[in-house]
Amino acid sequence: MEAATDKSDAYDKQSSGDDCWSYLPNFRVKTCTFGEADSATNVVVVGNSHAGQWLPALQRLAGQNDFKVSTLLASQCALSEVRQNFDTDAKSRACLRWVEKVTTRVIAMKPDLVVMTNRISTAAEGESLQDSYPAYGDGYRAVLERWKQAGIKVLVLHDTPAPGFQIPDCIATEGSRYSNCDGDRKTWVKPEPVEGVVKALADPDIRFVDLNDNICEAKTCQAVTGGVITYFDGSHLTATYAATLAPYLGVPLLEMLGRSSG
Repeated sequence: MEAATDKSDAYDKQSSGDDCWSYLPNFRVKTCTFGEADSATNVVVVGNSHAGQWLPALQRLAGQNDFKVSTLLASQCALSEVRQNFDTDAKSRACLRWVEKVTTRVIAMKPDLVVMTNRISTAAEGESLQDSYPAYGDGYRAVLERWKQAGIKVLVLHDTPAPGFQIPDCIATEGSRYSNCDGDRKTWVKPEPVEGVVKALADPDIRFVDLNDNICEAKTCQAVTGGVITYFDGSHLTATYAATLAPYLGVPLLEMLGRSSG
C-alpha cells in the first residue's frame, strides 16, 4: 500500500547520501535544510520522529512565507534531558549526549524559531513507561530553560495521536469499511508532560500548542481523513496528511515569527 511509504523528506537521502535521522547506537547529530535555502529566516524543527512527521507542513509554510527549515532529528530518542532506557547503557548515554549536543547546537544556530515535539516510547531509566512522564517533564524543563536563557523562541507541539497498530494493514484488510480502523481519542492521545512545563516557565516566547483537534474528532481519531490515509504505520502521520495541517500549524508559527497568518 502506498501509504506505508508516504513519509516526509527527512527519510530521503540528501546531498550527503544520508537521510536526516540520528540513529542508534551513536546518535550522531545531523542537520538537513529544506524550504527557502537562501532565506534569512530559519525555523529549526527538533525532536524524534514525531517531530520529523511535521516536515511536510513546515515545507509548505516555508514555500508560502519565505523561510528555511533546518532539522535536528533522532529516531526514538526524545529531546529531553533524561536517561532513556535503551537496551544497553552505552545507547542510553548516546541518546543523552545527543540531547545535550542538540540543545547546544540550537543556541549556536540562533534560529528565529524552534518547533519542538516528541513521542515518548522509551521508559525513563528506573521507571515503567507509564510512570516515566514526570521524569520526561523534568528533562524538557532542563532543555527549555537553557533556550529561555539564550532568548530562543520555541513553539512546542502536543504529540500527535498514536493508534498503536498498523493503519495501512488495517485499511487493506477492511477495504471500504476502513472506519473499523478508527480509534478512541482518549486511547490514542497520550499524556503530554511538556505542557505543564511550558505553563510553569511563563515565557511568552515559549508557547505550547495542541493541534490534535485538527487531527481527531471529539471522541474519535480516524484512520482516513478527508479521503487521505492518516498514518503510514502505527503512530506516524503520512506526509500527504501532514501537509494538510499546514494552515493550522501556520497560525501559531507565523505569530511567533511576527508575521500575519493572512
